[in-house]
Amino acid sequence: MWNANIRSWRCSLGDNGHYRLDEIRGRHFVQTVKRARLPEGLAREALQKIGDTAKAALDAVQTELPEGFPGAIHKAVSKGFKERLARMAG
Repeated sequence: MWNANIRSWRCSLGDNGHYRLDEIRGRHFVQTVKRARLPEGLAREALQKIGDTAKAALDAVQTELPEGFPGAIHKAVSKGFKERLARMAG
């Protein structure tokens, strides 16, 4: 049965293999790329592009929000989004 609780979802990535989605860091992608005998720079470049694109997307969303959109919702989503990006970069 499908579980909507994201904290229970797991991903096979990095040296240890199975991380919950909220535990995945950029270094796990680097470890996986190394294990696949691909250049480490490939993972770092991809993570950089993801970060750049994600930041631009967040900025674009902010300009597209309808008038009267609850600021608290946007602030909470933006905060979580930025925190997740920071974990992926680190």
